[in-house]
Amino acid sequence: MHSQAARAAVLGCALLMAAAPSVCADDAPLTLARVYKPGTTYRYRIDAAAIVMGSDVVVERTIKLTVKEMKPNGDAVLLHTDEGGKVNVGGQEQETGAGGPVTMIKDKLGRVVKLTHDASDLSFMPPEAEHLLAIASEWLPPSKAVRAGDAWRSEIDNPAVKGRKLVVKTTLVGAEKVQGADAYRIRQAVDADTDEQGGKMRSEFTMLVDPTTGAELAMEGKVKGLPTQYGPLDMSVKLRALKPDDKAPGPEATPPAS
Repeated sequence: MHSQAARAAVLGCALLMAAAPSVCADDAPLTLARVYKPGTTYRYRIDAAAIVMGSDVVVERTIKLTVKEMKPNGDAVLLHTDEGGKVNVGGQEQETGAGGPVTMIKDKLGRVVKLTHDASDLSFMPPEAEHLLAIASEWLPPSKAVRAGDAWRSEIDNPAVKGRKLVVKTTLVGAEKVQGADAYRIRQAVDADTDEQGGKMRSEFTMLVDPTTGAELAMEGKVKGLPTQYGPLDMSVKLRALKPDDKAPGPEATPPAS
């Protein structure tokens, strides 16, 4: 169960890529778009916390995201690899090994349309719930240029309840400096039905996005009501991009400069 909880936390942070023009001091409208370059690799540290079957579970993982290919129709094929880490359950900490890869396909609008696990992987939640987690942590771009403070609403197919939509509300909070570099702060909330009996999931994430490289610098947020075999789960998540000098398992890699 411990490794399954870790895998859920990793997938719950399914990773973001965004690109936009340089930060503008005159509050000019900004066109936000997603850009993927095949062969690009990113690495991230994830810290997640939840209560599972009455026990506090704290997970620390390192994951690698590789842009595998771009299809002619604009779909991006992304490979998420869990490189291992630690899990603490009720005060007892142990090392956990790497997990199998997860393939994510996103359409040209940035929507997660498919998730495929390694055949050897097990999960303590249904595939539809994992799909919901991926949607929750993937910001959706607007259909037109926006200014700081603007918000946009999207309705997309709900993978957990056939025939229903889920609501995504995204806001460009503004521009700021992160360690001397420009960044955009984006906030996103997702509301979704999780079953036909009235179950609900809500997520709120704040992301810091590097407008030059298109890579995420950091993310923090919460998911409430995630359906699992142990009942609805509430989880908090933090993510940060790793630099080449960060000590973490696996090969070191950073986003390209252009």
